[in-house]
Formats: sequence, C-alpha cells, structure tokens
Amino acid sequence: MDPISAVFAALMDTVAGVSGQLSEGATSHISDTAGLQRQHIEMQYQGQSVDFDTLHWRVIDDSVCAEKIQNATLHTRCSQAASKLFSASCQEMTANPPALPSQRHASLTRMTCNAALGYRPSVGNIQWAEVSGADQLAEAECNAATAALLGNGTLDALQYQRRVCAGR
Repeated sequence: MDPISAVFAALMDTVAGVSGQLSEGATSHISDTAGLQRQHIEMQYQGQSVDFDTLHWRVIDDSVCAEKIQNATLHTRCSQAASKLFSASCQEMTANPPALPSQRHASLTRMTCNAALGYRPSVGNIQWAEVSGADQLAEAECNAATAALLGNGTLDALQYQRRVCAGR
C-alpha cells in the first residue's frame, strides 16, 4: 500500500469512529455521519507526527500540530507536513472515488480539500544572527567606556559612555 493510501485509510478509520470513541447504535451513526463530535486525529506522514482536531467535517486550524506549539522548529515541520497531508489526501480522494459513493466519503473529501486550500502552515527558521566587524568594534568600545566609567566617575566619562553605548 502506498503512503497516501495508508494515510487515507488511517484518516478514514479515525474519522469513521473505528477507535470506539462513539457509542453504538443509531445515535452513534447519526453523530458520526454528521461529524458532530470533536475528534482528535494523530498520524504519521512523511516521517512526521501530525495531529489535528475535526468538528462538523472541518479541520480546526488552531488544533493542527497544537501539541508542538511550544517548539517552533517542531511546530514548523509538523504544520508543513500537515499541509502536504491535506493536499495529498484531497488529491487521492478526488482522483479515486469509491465504487459506491457515500455521504461519509463526500464529507471527508470536502473536509480534506477545504483544509488543503485553507490551512496555512507556520514557517519558522531559527538561526544565529550574523555579527559584523563594525558591531563587534562598537561593542568593544562601549565595554571599554563602561569600564572607564567605573574607574573614573567624572561627567566627561559618563557622557562619553552614554554617547558610545547609545542604542545598546
């Protein structure tokens, strides 16, 4: 089974309530078919763990990768994988409709395609700032002026230190 089909099958199973979160009987069927209960979905896609919530056959944007929000790098990777997951699922479901059309498949296709169009992944890149030679020289001069001020508390030393260290 190719990765897209595996993700699609996992998504179908989760959304369909196979996990046993819904009670049995007519209430379960109606609730499941209408997407009335908020469901949390976690899956692997392209080696990345992706999680999101659905309600009323819509992906709740704020819930996508919410468990990783405290780590910008992980959240960026997860949200970009989620965006690719939604797009790939939409393409797969649109290109390969079931032999017997169902309301559930139509709702799931609409949900994933809406998520593919509407969800915007976070883009973050954390790196060390480049420090120029001029910045290093200005910092060294400020440090020297501050040290001179500690040894010599004259008004001239204070004014020089303030002028050299302005904006730091």
